Amino acid sequence: MDIVETGATLKANGLVPIEDVAQVSARLIVNTASMKLHKEAIDDFISRCERELERRS
Repeated sequence: MDIVETGATLKANGLVPIEDVAQVSARLIVNTASMKLHKEAIDDFISRCERELERRS
């Protein structure tokens, strides 16, 4: 079993998917204290992730 995003690794190794088991998605979880202490850095990280996702779509 493997998590596949683009399928490039499968193709590079001559493999093909047999069956989709489940769709998955990532979540960012931040506790309240960290959000208060590191809000700017966390907001920056979220913004960079959003820009990258937009770039890829």
